[in-house]
Amino acid sequence: MSLPSKPLILWPPGATGLTYDSDGDLIGLTVSGEGTWSYADGSGLLTFTPETGFKGYATTIDYTFENALGVTSNAATVTVVYPAIGILKTQTFNDDVSADGYGQIGETISYSYNVRAYGDAVTGVSVTETGFTGSGTTPTPTYQSGDTNTNNQLDPGETWLYSASYTLTTADLAAGSVSNQATASGTTIFATPVSDLSDSTHATDGNGTGTYGPGTNNDDVTALTLADQPIDAVDSVLATPIDAFTTQTNVANVLSSSR
Repeated sequence: MSLPSKPLILWPPGATGLTYDSDGDLIGLTVSGEGTWSYADGSGLLTFTPETGFKGYATTIDYTFENALGVTSNAATVTVVYPAIGILKTQTFNDDVSADGYGQIGETISYSYNVRAYGDAVTGVSVTETGFTGSGTTPTPTYQSGDTNTNNQLDPGETWLYSASYTLTTADLAAGSVSNQATASGTTIFATPVSDLSDSTHATDGNGTGTYGPGTNNDDVTALTLADQPIDAVDSVLATPIDAFTTQTNVANVLSSSR
């Protein structure tokens, strides 16, 4: 954005890192959690550099211009927006076959996905599994609720809920785990494509914190470890003790009563 060479930038409350030129004019500042603003005297450019993972609207910057006669202009406002979509994913292991705390063939995993928009509303929202390691049919996330004003677009402030389920297979139990990750995508109402890899809400996944949107550690895979069911063996009593010096037939298998 080109500006006249003698602006008066009004810093927002809480701004830090204020820097000035040789004439004492403010030419730079930092807004925590958002990014930095800088003004170049030579080119007249006002630049916003966002922090990694910043999304939504930045704090607006107001400025005025003073000409060579000392006349000050009306205040102008600069608004910057970084539209984004964000998705969090949660899983629940349903121990509904034997209720023993171990994965069994036919038991299920329930997945829930929460999706939000930042900055601008998003249309054409889709949620798909893009990193699934299970050997069975890949879960298909299905929209459940969240479009509070029923306008068929994901508005900032709304949280859309999707859900899916998966049934464990023999191969999953042999592998010892099932992990997956989903992708939320869409297009803003101003035709900007946005997408995000899901971040897990579970303490044992990645950095242990679920965070919406792009950014460092915001895309941890959701993983479920399937513990091996222990062999429960019980003692077997033989009617006739095994005699190492006598030939015996039909000696019982000592694990015949194990399960």
